[in-house]
Amino acid sequence: MSDEEWLYDPDELAAIEAWRPDVSAASDDRQPAGGLGRSASAAVVAAAMLGLRDALEAPRDQGAVVVEAPGEPDDPSAPVALVFDPESPHATVAIVRRR
Repeated sequence: MSDEEWLYDPDELAAIEAWRPDVSAASDDRQPAGGLGRSASAAVVAAAMLGLRDALEAPRDQGAVVVEAPGEPDDPSAPVALVFDPESPHATVAIVRRR
């Protein structure tokens, strides 16, 4: 008895053996005109477009996120303090101090 016969009953094994992929659904008709789907030339064009965007647009201000942490840290001389809440990981706070 082979491993496949041991794992599957005869009906399941026959269905697995009879299955063939649908090649009509596998064709990708959504490629852009000119065949620039996933080619190296498409990557070069995309990189050029991103470079033009960076050169022509004004830099965006991405602002810093500053949150007041309650209480005093354990070691005030430590450059980084982590207040971890295992019950609520999204409530975890990292405090970074400048020296």
